[in-house]
Amino acid sequence: MKYVVNCRFISQKTTGVQRFAHESCLNTLDILGSNVEFVCPRGKFKNELDSKLMIKEIGIFKGHLWEQIDLPLYCFFKKRILISFCGLPPIFFKNTIYTIHDIAHIRFPEFFNFIYRWVYKIVVKISYKRILSINTVSYFTRNEVIDFFGLRKINILNNSVNYLLYNQKKDNPKVKILKEIKNKKYILVVGSLDPRKNLQNLIDAFIKENDDDYFLLVVGSENKVFKNKSPYLKDKKIIFTGYLSDEDLYMCYKKAQCFFYPSLYEGFGIPPLEAIFYNTPIAISDIKVHKEIFGEYAFYFDPLKIGNIKNIISKAQEIKEKNTFKGIHINHPLVIKYSKNNQRKQLKKILRETDETS
Repeated sequence: MKYVVNCRFISQKTTGVQRFAHESCLNTLDILGSNVEFVCPRGKFKNELDSKLMIKEIGIFKGHLWEQIDLPLYCFFKKRILISFCGLPPIFFKNTIYTIHDIAHIRFPEFFNFIYRWVYKIVVKISYKRILSINTVSYFTRNEVIDFFGLRKINILNNSVNYLLYNQKKDNPKVKILKEIKNKKYILVVGSLDPRKNLQNLIDAFIKENDDDYFLLVVGSENKVFKNKSPYLKDKKIIFTGYLSDEDLYMCYKKAQCFFYPSLYEGFGIPPLEAIFYNTPIAISDIKVHKEIFGEYAFYFDPLKIGNIKNIISKAQEIKEKNTFKGIHINHPLVIKYSKNNQRKQLKKILRETDETS
């Protein structure tokens, strides 16, 4: 069989979902070679994958219309199976392999605008039992999807942290430490300023404890729904960096005393895995998906009752010391488990089963 991969994501800022799509595309190319084609809407897109994947621009539409009209028509006339690692599945094209990352828009509808909720809910619901194959990034998300959309076979296709291996080369004098964190002890939070990330609870706890030892470094793109950022800008102990390049983010992880992730809901949770890779202690919210992914390698706290931050940091550091290696955690069990090789095995199985049933 021959395949087409939806690469609309290359026009978007790289966060967890786009990271997953990047790594999955590279694995797909390794597995399928000349039997796969990578396509995106027309436009001036700059992405590090362009030269590797030779992404082809097709169609006349943009956004969701491109996914629902141009993309399925292209696959239909070329008799290809479509792979979408993120975005939306086409309603009227059955020969699709689609990945669902979470159903946050259903579990926490108050955090999303009506149009976004309606589009995702309706399109996925219509496509769910009709399309060829569905994947989720965790068993937690698989159970969530089945609970809401109904029983069907769903494969697991985990995230990979292999892209972090490239950053080892950046551990040199040319990579400068952000001036905001130079010579400072700080705890780190990484993620969009999205209400379900629960940043406000952590900030409130941090301010209440008024700890002179640590700064709070918040890395992530601003979300329109995060309305209460401005009161915290006056607090000199809280630093908002906005979106950072991989190089700058790398140094933030490496120098942090502890990584906090107070999220209320996740489909997987890439940032804590990045922190483990860089040998940073992690303290994360006590939610089901975190227990599945991180097991004994994290300290867990109640995301709705955050308190005694110093004690949380101490406990996280103790857990790290029990499972530590010198330098980068290449041999950490979770880095091995969520590797490019592991993802490739999962993807090979999915593609083999698709070939047998299509």
